Amino acid sequence: MSVDGVIERDGEGIVYIHSGTMSGEELTDRTREHYQTFDTEKLRYQIMDFRAVDRIEMSSKQIEETARLFCAKAKTRRPNHKFAIVISNDPMFAIMKLWGIYLDDPEVHGKVFYSMDEARAWIAEDSEK
Repeated sequence: MSVDGVIERDGEGIVYIHSGTMSGEELTDRTREHYQTFDTEKLRYQIMDFRAVDRIEMSSKQIEETARLFCAKAKTRRPNHKFAIVISNDPMFAIMKLWGIYLDDPEVHGKVFYSMDEARAWIAEDSEK
């Protein structure tokens, strides 16, 4: 799996572009490592772009672990922080729905989209007000 991160708007946002085979072990390790080395306090939004993922190899335990790591870090961010997940197929939608079950927390504001334009429009909603 390859993951590229693109920082936007002087650190206000970041887009993670995932491609290849998504391995649960690798994703969990990278998530843990990333949150230990990258200062996410300034972030208002994150976009996780999974449209280029060819295959998913994750157990439900690995999905739960990445969700737990994400949720713990999300609670340390700005109150208006949003994260969008962009996918291109139904199997990925099913994985993200399961991941969302583990993120069942009112302090975490996230949505799944089939389009980058829709994700960006949702993220922009609060900043336009």
